[in-house]
Amino acid sequence: MSAPPSAPAPPAPPEATADRIAAVGRARAAFADAGLAALWSDLDHRWDLDSGAYFTHPLALPVADLPRWAAAGGSDVVSSAQASAVCGYLHARILDDLVDGDRSVPSSPGDVLAASLLQTLHLRWLAEAAGPHAPDLLRLATRRWGAFTRAMSTELRTRRSPDPATEASHRRSLDRSRPLALPALAVRRRLGRPDAPLPDVVELVIDAHQRLTDLLDLQRDGAHGHTTWAAAHLRVGDGPAAAFQSGAFDRWLDQIDALHARAEVHAAALPGLGGWLARRHTLTAQVRRTAWERYLRRWLVGTPPLPTPD
Repeated sequence: MSAPPSAPAPPAPPEATADRIAAVGRARAAFADAGLAALWSDLDHRWDLDSGAYFTHPLALPVADLPRWAAAGGSDVVSSAQASAVCGYLHARILDDLVDGDRSVPSSPGDVLAASLLQTLHLRWLAEAAGPHAPDLLRLATRRWGAFTRAMSTELRTRRSPDPATEASHRRSLDRSRPLALPALAVRRRLGRPDAPLPDVVELVIDAHQRLTDLLDLQRDGAHGHTTWAAAHLRVGDGPAAAFQSGAFDRWLDQIDALHARAEVHAAALPGLGGWLARRHTLTAQVRRTAWERYLRRWLVGTPPLPTPD
């Protein structure tokens, strides 16, 4: 879950921005109540959380959106689920950065302390959103976060492996993002609605997101010796032109578009999903166009042929 790079895209609807800011505000207040406001300030300084900019970025996952989509309308349980989602995501993001070991802000003991409190708040608000379904959701959370930890442990051991990443290793890496579904599932069960199609949609969205961020992070990952399936598929080791000349670059983005198209089938059941997917499609098209423009110009001005994070 890399930091979203700068990229133009249509803005999110105002209600989505307000939801995200409110969810972040609940987390900030909880840190203050625990006497740990300074830890939150460090996170806010790093990611601009309080303004809502981090979770409203064009390349951000729909962290606070999923519970609202799951409710398919207004519900008192959505705000608790959104706060749970924000805290769970930030917990995972901190640990992901610690495992990566390559972010610009050096890690500190405060990061571990913040991650611990964020996990506690995530589970507290998950149970609050689930109501009488809390025991089942917490058991599911134990399984999902256990899989998350195993995936992170595997990544820690293999990121610098000389062996190329594979589709199988890519699918295992998605365990790092699968807890994202938990708060939205709490909403569905609290409102007496079936889980479907939410789990399938989340799986498709996180798969497409990971492929896109791995593409955008190619140079950064390469500089740190990290192996990814994107690098293997795009034949990065064969030179900067290989991905374009072989068609691998377009096939990679076609796969991302196909995942989004499969998710869009369920847009009617999850109001708001269609608009988010439309904005993501626009972003993907911009990445494709920019990369091809850079590739075609590189022979004249030496511009890097693949998109890189700002």
